[in-house]
Amino acid sequence: MANNSHGNKNEVEISNYLNEKKFCELNLCMKEFIKYICKNKEILFNDDTIIYSSYEKNNKLKQDIYININNVIINVSLKMGSGNSLHQEKIEDFILFIKKELKASEEICNMWRFFIWADGTLNGTGPLDKNTKGEIICRFGSKEYQKKYAQDRVILQNFINENKIALIERALFIGKCENSNVDFVYHGTYKEGCWISKQEVINFQLENETKSKNTCFRLGKLTIQAWNVSLKGKTERKRGQIQFKYGSMKDDFNKLMQQNINRIGTFVGDIEEFELSHCLNKNKKNQMWKVILPNIDDFTNYYLVKVSSNQFSRLSEKKVKTKSDAYVIKANLPKDLLLSREYVIEESDLNDYDYEVQANSGISIKLKSSQNYTYQKFTKNSFYKAFAFIPDINFWFASLLIYSSKDEIYKNHKILSDIGFSFETFSNYVEKYMQITFKSADIQNSSYWESIRKKAQEKIKEEIQKNIELSESIFMGKHWFEAQYQALFIYEKGILRKNTIMDFSITTGSGRSKGKYSIEIKPN
Repeated sequence: MANNSHGNKNEVEISNYLNEKKFCELNLCMKEFIKYICKNKEILFNDDTIIYSSYEKNNKLKQDIYININNVIINVSLKMGSGNSLHQEKIEDFILFIKKELKASEEICNMWRFFIWADGTLNGTGPLDKNTKGEIICRFGSKEYQKKYAQDRVILQNFINENKIALIERALFIGKCENSNVDFVYHGTYKEGCWISKQEVINFQLENETKSKNTCFRLGKLTIQAWNVSLKGKTERKRGQIQFKYGSMKDDFNKLMQQNINRIGTFVGDIEEFELSHCLNKNKKNQMWKVILPNIDDFTNYYLVKVSSNQFSRLSEKKVKTKSDAYVIKANLPKDLLLSREYVIEESDLNDYDYEVQANSGISIKLKSSQNYTYQKFTKNSFYKAFAFIPDINFWFASLLIYSSKDEIYKNHKILSDIGFSFETFSNYVEKYMQITFKSADIQNSSYWESIRKKAQEKIKEEIQKNIELSESIFMGKHWFEAQYQALFIYEKGILRKNTIMDFSITTGSGRSKGKYSIEIKPN
């Protein structure tokens, strides 16, 4: 394979950084990685838990470092850069594997040999005669292979599809060495990276496929190719090897972390929160301070604190996630605390200190990449409570939930029944409040149901827009949370500004088909 000294250096650096450190001494990135491991493997830890790590010198193994947390050994494969070559081996070693483990026929084996040697033979002994361009005449690249041997290509791709899991595990987690054992894959350095568990990688590969048009063979998001055909005969020693590559690894891992945010922790969302906290707490001359506290001139003892607790909501009458992600306090915090936390302070860090909360300083922090976040999600009970001033609110709730597509209209019977309506009663309310008269054919008419849903959306949107207290509660948390947990400011795409009520749409939550009814308010 190509020289990977920078990768090896990175592996040593990560291992050395982690070794013999208390959890509380780690930087943000490594803390979140260790948290993820512990959650995934159900390992208990606290701030004083000592992390141990060692570097695997045998480069034939897929694991690059070992992490020891409370005597549980975790094997980690480390990656960095782009266009990652995950695994390569001599074609005959690969043939032995697919014969033994995948029961590949001799015909399949010979097709692989033919593709990898790419000279018309099964063992790389094609003639070395060259054309006027200096290229060996009998050798071919992947594009030429796709054109000339399309049928063989289909057969080999079908073989890949039938053996996806085994091939993915060999490329990513096992290689040629049976002692290989990988629990997690980490992409990046000890300062910045992303990660995912072995099983989530496998699941992702099974559900997705690379979109590259130039790819000859696809294995999920991986590609399979000959390492070096040596068309001009200048790299003969590199011939006869099969290579698995994963060019979109870093982007895919980031997407996976975002998709699994509720299950694997809040690190993706925390990135923006920690970025803002670190920036303001370290630089007291940053102009964003003036946005939050325009009447203060000296911000030396002011700090942005990340919300790490659920708080009582007057709407749901229980502790829930707040509207603000961070708020400002005034305190004399020691330098050692700031340095140990990389200037990122959470509520839980303040237990031993006196501080003064700055009311109305709450900030909602949005992901830079987020295009479709939610202002407010209402359950049935919270919706009824928030809109209790509207007569027959259960009718409006049901109207927001109904399906209008022809293939799903039949589901409306269950929704109406669950909310407490017969079809006849519901249609009477439709005529009363919406002036939409029911005709016998309308029960299967998608436009009938669509008009009801749209009327309901228009009604609820109008009520929100004209009710200042309700709109402030939905978009800022006013009247529902204590002052610091209200979001009077918003940090979005690197800009901090006052949180103003923007245009919005009304839609249903994701659990509707399972009888988990909810209404969501989203940006338009």
